[in-house]
Amino acid sequence: MKTEDLTYKNQQWQIDDNILDKNKTNLVFIFGDTAEIKKMQSYLSLKEIYPNAHIVGCSSGGNILGDALSNAALVATAIEFEKGSIAVSVKDFTADDDLYTKS
Repeated sequence: MKTEDLTYKNQQWQIDDNILDKNKTNLVFIFGDTAEIKKMQSYLSLKEIYPNAHIVGCSSGGNILGDALSNAALVATAIEFEKGSIAVSVKDFTADDDLYTKS
Protein backbone atom coordinates (compact mmCIF):
# COMPACT_ATOMS: atom_id res chain seq x y z
CA MET A 1 0.00 0.00 0.00
CA LYS A 2 1.21 3.50 -0.88
CA THR A 3 -0.33 6.78 0.25
CA GLU A 4 -0.22 10.48 -0.58
CA ASP A 5 -1.47 13.32 1.62
CA LEU A 6 -3.12 16.36 0.04
CA THR A 7 -4.29 19.76 1.28
CA TYR A 8 -6.78 22.03 -0.50
CA LYS A 9 -5.56 25.62 -0.49
CA ASN A 10 -6.32 28.50 -2.85
CA GLN A 11 -8.84 26.39 -4.76
CA GLN A 12 -6.35 23.65 -5.68
CA TRP A 13 -4.98 20.41 -4.26
CA GLN A 14 -1.38 20.35 -3.11
CA ILE A 15 0.25 16.92 -2.92
CA ASP A 16 2.82 16.47 -0.12
CA ASP A 17 4.74 13.57 -1.71
CA ASN A 18 3.97 12.89 -5.35
CA ILE A 19 4.63 9.13 -5.33
CA LEU A 20 1.48 7.39 -6.56
CA ASP A 21 0.61 6.27 -10.07
CA LYS A 22 -2.47 8.47 -10.43
CA ASN A 23 -4.22 5.97 -12.74
CA LYS A 24 -3.69 3.10 -10.28
CA THR A 25 -4.86 4.96 -7.17
CA ASN A 26 -7.83 3.02 -5.74
CA LEU A 27 -9.28 5.20 -3.00
CA VAL A 28 -9.21 8.80 -1.75
CA PHE A 29 -10.52 9.84 1.67
CA ILE A 30 -11.45 13.52 1.96
CA PHE A 31 -12.29 15.37 5.20
CA GLY A 32 -13.02 18.99 5.96
CA ASP A 33 -15.28 21.90 6.63
CA THR A 34 -18.92 21.19 5.72
CA ALA A 35 -19.27 24.24 3.45
CA GLU A 36 -16.05 23.41 1.60
CA ILE A 37 -16.76 19.71 1.19
CA LYS A 38 -20.12 20.53 -0.43
CA LYS A 39 -18.43 22.51 -3.22
CA MET A 40 -18.08 20.35 -6.33
CA GLN A 41 -14.81 21.94 -7.46
CA SER A 42 -12.74 20.19 -4.78
CA TYR A 43 -14.25 16.81 -5.76
CA LEU A 44 -13.85 17.41 -9.49
CA SER A 45 -10.23 18.43 -9.00
CA LEU A 46 -9.52 15.21 -7.09
CA LYS A 47 -11.24 13.19 -9.82
CA GLU A 48 -8.95 14.82 -12.40
CA ILE A 49 -5.87 13.89 -10.38
CA TYR A 50 -7.04 10.34 -9.58
CA PRO A 51 -9.41 9.41 -12.44
CA ASN A 52 -9.96 5.77 -11.42
CA ALA A 53 -10.22 6.20 -7.65
CA HIS A 54 -13.29 5.99 -5.47
CA ILE A 55 -13.56 9.27 -3.55
CA VAL A 56 -15.29 9.16 -0.17
CA GLY A 57 -15.33 11.39 2.86
CA CYS A 58 -17.22 13.51 5.30
CA SER A 59 -17.14 16.76 7.20
CA SER A 60 -14.95 16.98 10.29
CA GLY A 61 -14.29 19.29 13.22
CA GLY A 62 -10.52 19.06 12.84
CA ASN A 63 -8.49 17.98 9.84
CA ILE A 64 -5.75 15.54 10.74
CA LEU A 65 -3.14 15.08 8.06
CA GLY A 66 -0.43 12.55 8.79
CA ASP A 67 0.39 13.05 12.46
CA ALA A 68 -0.56 16.74 12.72
CA LEU A 69 -3.61 18.98 12.72
CA SER A 70 -3.98 20.92 9.46
CA ASN A 71 -5.51 24.38 9.10
CA ALA A 72 -6.48 23.65 5.46
CA ALA A 73 -10.21 23.73 4.71
CA LEU A 74 -9.95 20.22 3.22
CA VAL A 75 -7.44 17.40 3.52
CA ALA A 76 -7.27 14.10 1.67
CA THR A 77 -5.34 10.86 1.67
CA ALA A 78 -4.99 8.93 -1.58
CA ILE A 79 -4.31 5.19 -1.40
CA GLU A 80 -2.94 2.75 -3.94
CA PHE A 81 -3.38 -0.91 -2.98
CA GLU A 82 -0.99 -3.37 -4.59
CA LYS A 83 -3.50 -6.22 -4.27
CA GLY A 84 -7.21 -6.47 -3.68
CA SER A 85 -10.16 -4.43 -4.85
CA ILE A 86 -12.41 -1.67 -3.54
CA ALA A 87 -16.21 -1.50 -3.45
CA VAL A 88 -18.06 1.55 -2.15
CA SER A 89 -21.55 1.35 -0.70
CA VAL A 90 -23.77 4.33 0.11
CA LYS A 91 -26.53 4.49 2.72
CA ASP A 92 -28.55 7.66 3.23
CA PHE A 93 -29.88 8.25 6.74
CA THR A 94 -32.92 10.26 7.71
CA ALA A 95 -33.77 11.95 10.99
CA ASP A 96 -36.09 8.99 11.74
CA ASP A 97 -33.30 6.39 11.51
CA ASP A 98 -32.19 4.90 14.82
CA LEU A 99 -28.44 4.41 14.97
CA TYR A 100 -28.72 2.07 17.96
CA THR A 101 -29.96 -1.48 17.73
CA LYS A 102 -33.03 -2.20 19.77
CA SER A 103 -33.15 -5.26 21.95
